[in-house]
Order: sequence, then C-alpha cells, then structure tokens
Amino acid sequence: MTLHVKENREKDFRSKSISEIIDNFFIEASAHQGNQARYFSPKADILEAEKEFQIQLALAGLKREDIKVDFQDKKLTVSGERKAAFREQGQKVHALGTAYGQFHRSFFLPEDIAHENIQAEFKDGILFITIPKAEKVEKKSVIEVK
Repeated sequence: MTLHVKENREKDFRSKSISEIIDNFFIEASAHQGNQARYFSPKADILEAEKEFQIQLALAGLKREDIKVDFQDKKLTVSGERKAAFREQGQKVHALGTAYGQFHRSFFLPEDIAHENIQAEFKDGILFITIPKAEKVEKKSVIEVK
C-alpha cells in the first residue's frame, strides 16, 4: 500500500529533476513579485502504521478555519491561506523566513482505505490527518456443484 504525493516542492538536498528545478524557480519567482498572488507548499510527513496512514502538515500561524480538507476520487487535498498580518499593519520587513499566501497539497490514496473515516485534527500548528486502512474482508463462498 502506498501513498503518492502529487506535488513535492519542498526544499531539500536530494537530487532533483530538471522539471522540479524549473517549477521551483517559477514558484519562488512569482512569490517575490509585488501584488501578485503568493503560493507556498507546506512541509508534510507521511507515516504508515499497521491500521492507518497519517499525514502531518506544518501549518504554523494558521487557524482551524483557515484550512480546508477535501477527499474525492482517491485524492485528498489540503488547502488554505496564511495571511501576512504585518502588511496590514504597515510594518517594515527586514527579513522574511516564513511563507505566506495560498497553499494546497494533494495526496493520492490507495484503494483500500476507509475514506468515510478520515479524520483531521489541528493542534499546535500541525494538521494531523488520519486515514484508516480498510478492513480486509475475506471473500469466501461455497460453490454448488450441479
């Protein structure tokens, strides 16, 4: 059973394909332009236990109501927006290490999950999404010989 991440724009030191490098360049370039919409991709940890998967997304500075979690056609999508309050207050920025703007991350889930029992909890800046694995039902029947 495998969980597939649709987008992986996290910065790390592993080797990247040319298309990943180009994608990252344009995403970062658009994030630094004036009044255009800004986007970021929150870091995610994906864990698997015997009976469930868990996705943990780092969403510091957001409120529960800023986050939307959807499931459709084997795809789980987390989206929302982190607003920069300092802009509204007219503060001068000397350094900016936190990403602001809209975000979305999509995860393709395996067939054998109990999608109706997916749960999401937001605690201490981390969104915990628990995806139970479906119970394996042994299909057995007696075939009548005629």
